[in-house]
Amino acid sequence: MKIRMKKNLTGFALAGLMAISAVTPAFAKANQGEYLYENKYLWTIPTDSFTWDTYYSLYDHHKGMGRDAYDKTAYSIDDIVNSPLGEGMVENVANFLIYPDENDPAVYQYWEELGIKKELHDGDDQDRKWSSFVPLSAYEEENADKKYPVLFVFHGNNNPIYFIESWGYPNLVAEEEFICVMPWARNGGKTSDENDGAFLTEEVDRILETLRADYPIDESRIYATGFSLGGRSTVNQLMKHPNLFAAVGVGGQHTYGVSIVDDEWAALKETPMITMAGTCDRNNHFPYGQKGAGQIEGLNRWLALNGIDDSFTEEECIDIADHSPYVAERKLGLTSDNTCIQYYDGTQYYTANWYNDDGVNMVQAIAIEGMPHWLTGAFPKLVWNFMKQYARDTETGELIVLNQDNELQLTPETIDYNKEGTFIQSFTTDTTVGGDILINLKASTDIKSFVIKDEKGSTLDSIATEFNHGEDGYDNWVIRTSVSEAGRRVLTLVPTSDKYGEKDGLKFPVVVSEIK
Repeated sequence: MKIRMKKNLTGFALAGLMAISAVTPAFAKANQGEYLYENKYLWTIPTDSFTWDTYYSLYDHHKGMGRDAYDKTAYSIDDIVNSPLGEGMVENVANFLIYPDENDPAVYQYWEELGIKKELHDGDDQDRKWSSFVPLSAYEEENADKKYPVLFVFHGNNNPIYFIESWGYPNLVAEEEFICVMPWARNGGKTSDENDGAFLTEEVDRILETLRADYPIDESRIYATGFSLGGRSTVNQLMKHPNLFAAVGVGGQHTYGVSIVDDEWAALKETPMITMAGTCDRNNHFPYGQKGAGQIEGLNRWLALNGIDDSFTEEECIDIADHSPYVAERKLGLTSDNTCIQYYDGTQYYTANWYNDDGVNMVQAIAIEGMPHWLTGAFPKLVWNFMKQYARDTETGELIVLNQDNELQLTPETIDYNKEGTFIQSFTTDTTVGGDILINLKASTDIKSFVIKDEKGSTLDSIATEFNHGEDGYDNWVIRTSVSEAGRRVLTLVPTSDKYGEKDGLKFPVVVSEIK
């Protein structure tokens, strides 16, 4: 291992970050008032599909992704929706919910406004299409010689890659300056068949050829991550491409891939790994010890691979989950060199870190309080912050530690219940030409008027507007309008504030039928 560190962890105060025994509230609770946020209405927007199954809405989909936790903590989708956790989960999903066509110009405009160029490659080939997200700064003349890290993101349960855009990884591209790649290719991983996932392996090779030829990539900094089946595929692709990835992230999945093949593990060099899942994940990933010997052996192999002298048995993990005096250890079912609680999205991230003899954080496991089988708003950032600390020598395959500046968030955020803005409560999703489109909403008292615009930016006539002051301190509005053309329309509600002037609009889709 080559260590090029800005800060070495050998002298790190691990004792100061030992597992915290105090229990803090998991979510922003209703007894402090309804937790309002501008994208909350997206939870109930009708959509055709998230996977190959049909779900009415994001709310319905995520309701089925959770179950009560091992410690009997109840899973509540309603508590999630009414919390900062729900706000973070829904923040990145707007395009998928509002625009069903991944090639809609509005989708590309969204990414461009974030400083990112989205491209859909081989879009006509259902099996081979893939998407890329590149920071616009890469196309500036002053960065002509700059090389950019590459992050492969593998989808779960063969979700459309358009949906996987909403996981949040592409949103980091401009800020963190890396290239994000999402292959649609069937990622297999459901059986121990040696050919399962072979197509994805071929596609990774093919995509890498294109990246090398057409994009300014840093081949020493290629990473892979995925969630659910995508997490399993991440491990499998590491095995099929030994020493290609500098670090990997495994979300909502075990850390051993389809099966544990001794020869494939033996071919690997040190590979830092972060694994994350919710305490209410329907697949019971945390605490450890619930999923059999394979789950434990997978973790033990990662520890050994990365020079960490630690291992577990099923019995030990269950004993930790049942009897540890530290809440973080109980939630994880694990002990580590440094076990602590981080705080993001208004909830607890129970975190275990293991270090090698050089004080390098090689393995990290995080259990997220109350979270179902899905990603939180902070999830992608935590995965990227861990992985970006590492690179790999392209000739020898040896791991290079770039830095260890990843700081843990150990202080809970202050939750703001008194937000300014517009909060749609409900709206008409199906109507006819000339028929009423009704919008019910709350707004802070600084909002003085609204207009509704169509896709062309033209202002629609408001048939009626009703308004009253609510006892909760917000103003209640009822707005009615209509449109004169049939089709799936995306309308924009634009508020005007006496403090800030015209604010960003909230987009919502309406299916308009011809009058019969």
